[in-house]
Amino acid sequence: NLSLETLEPQPGSFSVWKVKLGYNTVDVNLITAIPEAKFLHGVTVFRRHKGCTEVLIADPAQSAVYRLNTNTAKYSIALQDNVHLAGANNIQLHKGYLYYASTPNKFFGRVRVSWHDASARGDFQTIFNNSGVVPDGFALSRDGRAAYMATLQQNSVVRVDLNNDRHGIVTIYGGENSTDIPGPTTVILQREGRRNTLYVPTNGGLVAPVKGTYTEPAKVVAIKI
Repeated sequence: NLSLETLEPQPGSFSVWKVKLGYNTVDVNLITAIPEAKFLHGVTVFRRHKGCTEVLIADPAQSAVYRLNTNTAKYSIALQDNVHLAGANNIQLHKGYLYYASTPNKFFGRVRVSWHDASARGDFQTIFNNSGVVPDGFALSRDGRAAYMATLQQNSVVRVDLNNDRHGIVTIYGGENSTDIPGPTTVILQREGRRNTLYVPTNGGLVAPVKGTYTEPAKVVAIKI
């Protein structure tokens, strides 16, 4: 339970749910409550084995990442680091690395994790830190050479080069004063034929109106790349 006015959660109210979409039905089931969580946010699939799925869930308020077995409902903290994971609210797993973005602290990084329990197997690596970009949800290209990232109140989607140490950042759609995608919150990358499409949900500028005044209903935008 979260107050939109203060963005403060009700302590002990966080839980994890499963939503199954059918042709004409929708099944919604509680997997487990996690009352000790402070602010559950981004989710990514960790591994599938023996008929079960494990997921990783970011908790930016605890600078932590939970590991949850969705079949048994057992969970534990897999990663916790008060420096490198401080405020990390969005996560994605790719080729053994967990990528993480912190919207409040404006950094983006990664760490190699164990396939057994998702614990760190190396040093935390900074991709960018306070570069002027406000990172929110993101998607990784299939080859791992780029990250497509929503910038929340900056009203844009940027491409982060992961192929070299300079990690160049280029705006590919929108801009701080643009009303095309006010308040983009995350990015889903979908391959369609020979082209890729970015699906970008927005909050309509609810948190930070464009130019201080413009808001609109939330929407999902498709960007061909």
